[in-house]
Amino acid sequence: MTSLPLVSVIIPVYNSDKYLPITLESCINQEYKNIEIIVVDDGSSDKSFEIALEYSNKHSNIFAFTRENAGAPSARNYGFSKSKGLYIQFLDADDCLSSNKISAQLKSLNLNNYYEVASCSLYRFKDKISNARKVNLATDRGFESGIDWLKCSWNNNSMGQTSTWLVHRNVVEEAGLWDERVLKNQDGEFFCRCMTIANKIVFTEESSVYYRVTGEGSISYSRKEEALKSILLTYDLYHKHVKANLDLNLKQGLAQCYVDFIDAYYPSLFNEAKDAITRLEVPISNLKKKKSIALLTSFIGFYNAIKFRYMLKRFLKII
Repeated sequence: MTSLPLVSVIIPVYNSDKYLPITLESCINQEYKNIEIIVVDDGSSDKSFEIALEYSNKHSNIFAFTRENAGAPSARNYGFSKSKGLYIQFLDADDCLSSNKISAQLKSLNLNNYYEVASCSLYRFKDKISNARKVNLATDRGFESGIDWLKCSWNNNSMGQTSTWLVHRNVVEEAGLWDERVLKNQDGEFFCRCMTIANKIVFTEESSVYYRVTGEGSISYSRKEEALKSILLTYDLYHKHVKANLDLNLKQGLAQCYVDFIDAYYPSLFNEAKDAITRLEVPISNLKKKKSIALLTSFIGFYNAIKFRYMLKRFLKII
């Protein structure tokens, strides 16, 4: 195994002591054994670092670090600076990898071409992995380039969850580290940059990531204005990152991101999102609407339909 590439699994941890053991076990139980596991405790107030240290004392390939709280992107960057692997696996502290995740992805990649990036199947679960349900995404296939993946993802409200990816170290270095300003959609912004330089995306359906749905104060579920502003910041950064490849399909995909934002978070930052769509010069009629609002949109337009739905919900709450 030592002749095969070292893979660094980088795990940022913040107050995840009840989830971290199963996450670490999923790494220890990988079929592919030439891995190092780097745990970065981001100033937890629970027993997360104690658990990481306990595992580190038992396993020579687990390294535990702790520092003052600075956010997940900063913790990932710190972990990357401590890593030595040729391939990088970012993993959230409450998620898990299937035992064949890394082995299947490495087998599917051309190891002589570091611009190839691998993804895999995504499952959601709450309490037990045995009850996990597959998330069917438009991006569950291979692509001839990262730009093609972005077009499909943005135009279909799809996603690339943090832990599904396996990327070469050089891709991370060329794309740049995680943006530490970003509170929400951190993975979307980071992997957007990775996609702009990836020349092939391989998809290993037989391997998977198990994404734990907790909702326990997670920034992923926050509707605070600061978090929502961060989403719009990432969309502005999307535009900047793909500027050299900006064709009609990409412009439409960017506009679709703003439409999906309005649908999910209206009335928060409505004018900002609407103005961004206008600047992209993509007709709103060309963009996809969710089934719950599509019929109403056909009669009174998207923006009026969104406003009507919001007012109706408020009225129903009152009565």
